[in-house]
Amino acid sequence: RLGQPEGMSVRETLDVTAQVLEALAAAHEAGIVHRDIKPENVLISDSGEVKIADFGLVRAVAEAKITSTSVILGTAAYLSPEQVESTHADARSDVYSMGVMMFELLTGRTPFSGDSPLALAYQRLSFDVPAPGDVIPGVPEEFDEIVLRATERDPADRYADGFDMQRALLAVADELD
Repeated sequence: RLGQPEGMSVRETLDVTAQVLEALAAAHEAGIVHRDIKPENVLISDSGEVKIADFGLVRAVAEAKITSTSVILGTAAYLSPEQVESTHADARSDVYSMGVMMFELLTGRTPFSGDSPLALAYQRLSFDVPAPGDVIPGVPEEFDEIVLRATERDPADRYADGFDMQRALLAVADELD
């Protein structure tokens, strides 16, 4: 389980994020949106194999056929702006959550804080996620760029899906070696 008080190294963040994105890419290819990507839903085995857990929200949404805009689904710290404003979520919503999670893996904290889950969720409508390198020293600029693109407030400006984000991350890994 992830979510340590201090951030992970760039290498550890790369390894975990790439594996989560591989699983998300497969889900997105199958037309599945997780809607609740967060460290608590990422499991790491003793051998370092990463799995995404808790697809229960996906099933609940499908079974309930939720259409009300007054219902916010997911964990406030990781919600995409469109999940806060409406019930619409697609692969780019999971990409946003991955960007927030990557920020947390690197810095040891989430990018927003608030007095309540609702206040926390609504911050993402007005504020951009900062670059991890602006919070802690030593984060390669290329990682900052991935986090910033993944967490763009406008979904059209994000990576299209888990595969697209993973491809960018692996290209950065090859570049940085």
